[in-house]
Amino acid sequence: DATRLMRAIGAAEARRLLEKNTLPSDGDVELPGVAATHPHVDGPWEDDETGIVPHGCRALDLGPLSLQTPPDDSPDECERLSQVRRALERVGALESPSGAALLDRMGAGLRVKGDCKGALDAFGTAEFIRGRTGTMLSDCGAKLLHSSGLAREQMDDFAGAVRDFQEAQRIYAQVGMIDSPGNASLLVSIGVAQQRSGNFDGATRNFGEARKVYQRIGKANSREVASLLLCTGTVHSLAGDGSQAATAFDEARQVYERIGMGTSPENANALEQLGIVRGALDDFGGALRALRAALAVVQGRGDAEGLRQASVLMHVGIMLRAQEDLDDALAAYGRAQALYERCAGALRTPQAALVLMNAGVARCAAGDAPGALAQFAQARVMHEALGSLETPSGAVLVMNIGVAERMCGNVTKALAAHGEARAIRERTKTLETPGGSLLLNNLGVARRDGSDSEGALQAYMEAHQLRVRSGTIDSLDGALLLMNIAVVKRAQGDLDGAMETYAYANKIHQRIGTEETPRCALLLMNFGITQTLRGDHEGARQNFARAREIRSRAGQLHTEEGFVLLMNLAAAEQAEGNTDAAAEAFERGQRISAGEGEGSSTTSRCSSTRSARTPSAPGEELAKDVCEDLDAHEAFEPPLLGCRRRSSWA
Repeated sequence: DATRLMRAIGAAEARRLLEKNTLPSDGDVELPGVAATHPHVDGPWEDDETGIVPHGCRALDLGPLSLQTPPDDSPDECERLSQVRRALERVGALESPSGAALLDRMGAGLRVKGDCKGALDAFGTAEFIRGRTGTMLSDCGAKLLHSSGLAREQMDDFAGAVRDFQEAQRIYAQVGMIDSPGNASLLVSIGVAQQRSGNFDGATRNFGEARKVYQRIGKANSREVASLLLCTGTVHSLAGDGSQAATAFDEARQVYERIGMGTSPENANALEQLGIVRGALDDFGGALRALRAALAVVQGRGDAEGLRQASVLMHVGIMLRAQEDLDDALAAYGRAQALYERCAGALRTPQAALVLMNAGVARCAAGDAPGALAQFAQARVMHEALGSLETPSGAVLVMNIGVAERMCGNVTKALAAHGEARAIRERTKTLETPGGSLLLNNLGVARRDGSDSEGALQAYMEAHQLRVRSGTIDSLDGALLLMNIAVVKRAQGDLDGAMETYAYANKIHQRIGTEETPRCALLLMNFGITQTLRGDHEGARQNFARAREIRSRAGQLHTEEGFVLLMNLAAAEQAEGNTDAAAEAFERGQRISAGEGEGSSTTSRCSSTRSARTPSAPGEELAKDVCEDLDAHEAFEPPLLGCRRRSSWA
């Protein structure tokens, strides 16, 4: 009966299935009516007999990494396999290697359809049959356990998934297949499960072992290794190690180019993630180069890549905003939104809401907080319609609403929004993340604006504890948080405590290699303010001068922060008796405030907000007054999903 049924399906159809590796093979075991021999696909196992596929990063999805869908998972295919199973059961032939192979394929199809319980039932029966027939200690037995582990992982049973994966590892060790594509792919799956459960060290270790296996078997330059490097970059990003993440994404890009996949969607993804991480490290020029390269790839692929193009444009907008190029940033967001409108059904998506939110962030940076609130409101309506407000992305949106309300002077509304964002993170169990820490940082800023310095310090310290527990204090956002803690200590008169905290933050910048970033310049400026209050004018002058050098090299002197820095530098030079240097810094700052010269489109915004408080002469009430609204400096951007954030941009 089974033979007749297989022939009824059609020899051509059966051959197609086998050629695509959709039915498993146990060496010389032959399914009735069909040739047994077919090429075996090594490596990432896309279209493999077990349905196991590479765990590659996708746009706006840096963790958990999604599983791709293998072919032939349609209801018709599943029904055909069920018919074969029933036929084998009728003739008592299910308990055979062929029957186990059939159940293995059935389980893979059910897993792809989302029926993980049904998949585990099929895998369990297949494992029982392989145990009875003595075929469990084999490559196919290990792959069966690998598939079972993937199903458990899909059900968020990470402990069960790792158990299955480790049992598969033991089989590979017993049969002498440690250095095999199957074991390398298994190590990647173990790493992904560990990453999803928060074990970033374990994930990094297993990704490293997988890469060594690929190198030993001569596949150092392969699609599998490039995909693995994307996973490695993702876990480094989640752990807050932006430098290592950037290295991994750049290596993935190089591998794709070496194997002739420079114009592939995979390489566009690697370039996009590289740009995102470079931006998180404040290397906005490098970020834009990578993102524009990604944009060139996706534009060359036409409308099929429309949504990816929108994603890249959104991140281009983020980097332009960070460089104070707000007009071009808003233009990039507008192009991204137009692409979502053009793609059927894509406008009402979380990604489209993310573009709206980022456009609001740019408006915040331009001082248009009411305009930002209008765009945030549109994004919120979209999230509510999609039922996605109760997610980490929804929490970021609500947090940014709080930031904009604070900028409008509505401290009560800001505190309410931050409280709502915190409740969402608590319900989604994402408060103990870098994004949760940044939310608490912004809560502290709002409390400080409400003259609640004790409440601000409490929020900052809670954020600090989260970062210490998660091992992400040594990051740009960790240094920013420490700076805000120091600001409150300074305001409370604890100058020694403030100095110690500033010094700690400065050491973090040195450890992670971000001494040449605008964020470090902001820290040095605030450090210098505290030194001024302690009477150390020479130390303050040195820090202000160093901050000026950093901003000049980064093209960030003609900004509001640059204006404040020059005013403080002028005060320090005046206190040291350096009249000419004080006058030069003061006059340069005045030109920036008036919107003159380089960067005038940005700096003209300074003049309207600063004119009432700009000193008329060097040294006049600078450190205490002009700096006050800049020392609690916050980030607005969303978590870049998939660096999901990498270090968190909000």
